[in-house]
Amino acid sequence: MVVSICGCSNADNKSYSFSFFVESENLRNALKIIEEQYENKTNVNLDISYVIGGEGIDNSGFNYDLAFGSFADLKEFIQNNQIEVLNEKYKKIVAKNMDEHCLKAFTYNKEIPAFPIGIGVYPFFAYDGSLFKENEVTNWDSILNKTEEYDNKKNILCFGPMDYFGAFYGNGLDTIISKDGNSDNLNSEKGLTIAKGLSQLLSNSKIVSNVYSLNSGENYATCSGMNYLTEDVDDYFKENLKYANNLPSFSYNNESFSWSSYYVTLTLAVKKQNDKDKKKALLEFANYVSNQEDILSYFANPDYYSPYRGYHNSVTNMTHLLNVIESGKDYNTFPMSWISPMKVLINQIKNDNGKLNEENLMDALNNYHNAVMNISLN
Repeated sequence: MVVSICGCSNADNKSYSFSFFVESENLRNALKIIEEQYENKTNVNLDISYVIGGEGIDNSGFNYDLAFGSFADLKEFIQNNQIEVLNEKYKKIVAKNMDEHCLKAFTYNKEIPAFPIGIGVYPFFAYDGSLFKENEVTNWDSILNKTEEYDNKKNILCFGPMDYFGAFYGNGLDTIISKDGNSDNLNSEKGLTIAKGLSQLLSNSKIVSNVYSLNSGENYATCSGMNYLTEDVDDYFKENLKYANNLPSFSYNNESFSWSSYYVTLTLAVKKQNDKDKKKALLEFANYVSNQEDILSYFANPDYYSPYRGYHNSVTNMTHLLNVIESGKDYNTFPMSWISPMKVLINQIKNDNGKLNEENLMDALNNYHNAVMNISLN
C-alpha cells in the first residue's frame, strides 16, 4: 500500500516516491509522523510505500529503497555495490556527532555504509549492589559462593544460542574450514572442557535459565541475559541496580574461561540509485530520520546506545560498550546460519545436567562441527 503524505501542495515542490521496509506497525506510525514533519520543514512531497514484516535485507538482495538493518547485513551489499555509502557530507555529520570508538563499529573499508541508529551490547550482567561488591561478580564461582549465603536468592543466566558463542569462541576456539576440509578446535579437548564447565554451571540449583520475567515471585541476586529481560531489571533491583563491565567467567577443574559479550549495530541504509535526484532525496530523508529523538523507542530492542543521544535507557554501561567494540567482537563474527546448530549444542549440554558424560558431550560438539561444516561447504 502506498501511503501519500504531503505537507504542502505547491506545484513547485519536488515529489519523490520510494519504498521503506519497517519491522512493525508502530515503527511505521512513528515514521509517518517524522515524514510529515520532514515535508513541512523542507517542502518536499514524499509518497512512501511502507512494507511491514518479512525481510528487508536478505540473501536475495537489498529489496527496498530504505531499510533498517544491522551493520553485519550490509558488508556484502557494499562489496556488490548495492547500497549508497555515505558521501563526505554525511560522513562528516556522523563523525561529528558520534564517539570515535563507536564510529569504528559503523566503518567498513574506511566507508560508512549507512546512517547509524544505535549500538547494543549483549548479553548484559546486572546485580544487586547491596549483596555484592564489584570484585565479587567477576566469576561464577564467586557469585555462587556468595549466593549460598542467601538461602532464598537465585541467579538468572538466560542466554540465547548466539550468546554461547562467547563461551566457546571467546576462549580461542574457532571453526576453520581448511583446504583439506577439516575444522579446528571446537570439537577438541579444550572444547570438551568448556562444555563440561557449562554443563556443571547450568546444573547448579542456584541458577535459573528459563526466566522470561523478573516478576515471577523468585528472589534474584543477579540477572545475566538478553534484551527481553532488560525492561524488568530497573524496576526489580531499583536503587541497588549495578551493571558489570564484563560477563563473569566460569571454570572447570580449576581452569578459568572468559565469556565474551558482543555488540550489534542498527543502521538505516539506502539502496543504490541511478536517479541522482532520488538518491539525494533518499540520503537527506534518511539523515533526518536517523537524528530523530525518539526513533529508538519503536524498535524491539530499546536498549541501544545512540551515537547522537546517549543511551535510550541504562541497560549496558558505556565502559562495557567501548570494551566490547575495542575487542572487535561483533555479531557479524558468526554467520546467522550457525545459530540453529549452536542451539542444539547448548540444549544437549543442558541435558547433560552436570553428569559430565564425555561421550555424550563430545558427540554434541561433533554434531555442531558437522552441521557448521555442511553449512559452510554448501
